[in-house]
Amino acid sequence: MEFVIKHIKTHDGYTFKSKLSLPEGDGDISRLIIFSSGTGPGTYNDTFCFSPELYNKSATAFLSFNRRGIDVMDAPPYYSVNIEEYKKHNWQNSVEDIFNIITTLKMDSRLKNCKVLLCGCSEGAIIMTEFAYKYPGMVDALFLVGYTTMSLR
Repeated sequence: MEFVIKHIKTHDGYTFKSKLSLPEGDGDISRLIIFSSGTGPGTYNDTFCFSPELYNKSATAFLSFNRRGIDVMDAPPYYSVNIEEYKKHNWQNSVEDIFNIITTLKMDSRLKNCKVLLCGCSEGAIIMTEFAYKYPGMVDALFLVGYTTMSLR
């Protein structure tokens, strides 16, 4: 298993970090799971109960990402917050961020033909649902954990 920190540029010029877990070797990757965590200062280390290592054994890549304005730190609380950037975190920007994640990753020769599976937990479930509604042709499966029908507005 290989971990790669990817920098994803957004539609409005912001760049955030993501963590891509890839199966070993140069073989084809059949699936890409993109995980969005719940409310709060989520980082690419917040994968809830999902284990990228298990998915990698079945030719599946796993990506998690930092919310806008959040960066990973080595000391507690293990993240830092840039308040001005974090203020731009909303579901509309998050939907476009997912679009940029997919289009960026599809440029990788190992990922260009893989199926895209979106997985969201709590607030992430809302974001992934909104993405699938707006861009249905880019999603092959949708997994929702703790979905709520309350608006984020």
